Amino acid sequence: MQLPVEQLTSLFLKEIELHKLKIAISFGMISVLLLALGVSWPNKFTAFTNILVEEQVLDPEAARAARAAGIQRDQVAMAKELVFSQKIMDEVLRSANLISDTTTPLERERIVESVQKRTEFSRSNPSLLKIQYTSTDPQEAFIITQNFGEVFVRESTEDTQRKAVEEFNFYENQVREYSKKLVESEQKRNDISKDNISATPGNEADVNSRINALRLRIEQSQLELKEAEIRKKTVQDQLSGEAEITIALSREGQYRQRIAELQQELETLRLTYHDTYPDIVRIKHQIDDLKESVATERRKVELAKSTEQKGATRIDEGVALSPLYQQLKNELSQAKTLIATLATRITENQTLLNKELERARRIHDVEVKLAEITRDYGANRTHYENLLRNRDNAKDAMNKLLSRKGVSLIIKEPATLPQKPSGLRFFHFVLGGILLGLLMPLAFIYALIILDPRIRSETIISEKFKLPVLAAIPQLNSPIENDMSLKKNRLIILIFSGVFIVYVVVTILKLSKVI
Repeated sequence: MQLPVEQLTSLFLKEIELHKLKIAISFGMISVLLLALGVSWPNKFTAFTNILVEEQVLDPEAARAARAAGIQRDQVAMAKELVFSQKIMDEVLRSANLISDTTTPLERERIVESVQKRTEFSRSNPSLLKIQYTSTDPQEAFIITQNFGEVFVRESTEDTQRKAVEEFNFYENQVREYSKKLVESEQKRNDISKDNISATPGNEADVNSRINALRLRIEQSQLELKEAEIRKKTVQDQLSGEAEITIALSREGQYRQRIAELQQELETLRLTYHDTYPDIVRIKHQIDDLKESVATERRKVELAKSTEQKGATRIDEGVALSPLYQQLKNELSQAKTLIATLATRITENQTLLNKELERARRIHDVEVKLAEITRDYGANRTHYENLLRNRDNAKDAMNKLLSRKGVSLIIKEPATLPQKPSGLRFFHFVLGGILLGLLMPLAFIYALIILDPRIRSETIISEKFKLPVLAAIPQLNSPIENDMSLKKNRLIILIFSGVFIVYVVVTILKLSKVI
């Protein structure tokens, strides 16, 4: 439970009185222990140097050139990279007599690792770099810090100039390489254009127009061919019918006409004479002869029809001499000629169409190749122009750095020999020993009061358990306890006096540099 301040203070003083000897012993042990630690604690001396990254270039183009050459990169990283290199570390460590020719590689690595851990790089502002080194020897701290600053300025300047030259050479080589690529792309494009003069891009409209015209011609010719074939078949049918009509009207017709005339004459004679009349007998014989001739002509016609069915056409001389038949023959010949002409025209137009289609495919292939070359040319051209700008910037930066007109490094605050140690010193341990020797036991007593569940006040009984307290019996010491308390007080005084004497003696010896 939370006690009032008055009761807490009273309990705190009672506990101090009860444990005063333990507190004195703890004070003595803690203070002497910290004093011993302070005596053995090495003094650390810190030396530092500030390096100014001074930019003397004022124009924007030169500033961009310096950035392009990598001058304004992280100076902390650059300092670590340069200073911790094997060459620089050997030079600095030899100047501080930390290594020699007899130093083994293992010892060297240990010394290098120790120096690296005690070296710090920082930047208080963008243009100021601080190099700091801590050592137990002030002379060592001064020499190493001074050498680190000088070596960093020297090596970083040389490294920056070297990198500027390397960067310019890199961009110069890249410019030459991409210039060669551009020339090769131009040559490829010219070669493709020369090899495909009739199939260069831009003729698509003309080729498509010719393809459409040829297709239209073929379609028209095919329609005309179908019409000519129909015309041919019609004329052939007409020729066959005309032959039959002409044959019918030629000999058989003449025979039948003569028979009709004789029949009419016979009928006229029968009106006057009997059948035995010589003229009647003669006419009958003539009619029979004509009928026989008709039958003969009929058989010839049947034979001609059977021959036509087998593929041969028999044309009578009379039919062949017919004007209508001659006209049909001429029309048939014209139809056949027209069919042959149209077939040849279709074949030729189809050949031309195939050539134009092949030309269209070639135009497409050439267009694809030229597009690819043009795309590569454009990309190379853009990269080439960027390389030109970078080369010019790198060249400007290189010239200014080589002439020392660019960004330079200047030691603004050189390293000095440290006169006082830094960090925890002997007086810190002296003061800390006395304070901690007193505070730690008292803090333990206070924690004991707060955390110990034992009842130390009658107020706690009445408030926590709700019981009335009738009386409180005070503690009375016996004579023996009083003697023991007196002895404890003397021992406590002896402990505090002894600690004081030890502190005074050790401090005098420390200031006198005896220890």
